[in-house]
Amino acid sequence: MRSRGLPRNVLADWTLARGTRHERTLKAGSTMLAAFASAMMDPRRVSDPKRFDPHRPASDYIHFGHGLHQCFGLHINRATLHLMLKPLLKHQNLRRVPGRAGRLHKNGPFAASLTVAFDRGPC
Repeated sequence: MRSRGLPRNVLADWTLARGTRHERTLKAGSTMLAAFASAMMDPRRVSDPKRFDPHRPASDYIHFGHGLHQCFGLHINRATLHLMLKPLLKHQNLRRVPGRAGRLHKNGPFAASLTVAFDRGPC
């Protein structure tokens, strides 16, 4: 089974989303799943979450956790990801390949594969 969030042990009885139609009481000793991907789609916190916005504030994204729970991989990505993607994004006619390979495949909340093609020639 692929994970859709982070499993967490409930340390004390807790009522989640109190006063809303989503209210649930979590019992101490149970396990819950913190679904951070859906949190990033909450229109009460993220402006127009389904629209691609390259100017969206970094604080709206929690792929790498937050605060004390922030993954060190965030710093590695900030230092290297743009160096890996810039040469690819400069290619002429960059596009997804047809069929299944051209669709984004995920492993839980993480991208696993997306096959693209581009025209030969100078960037």
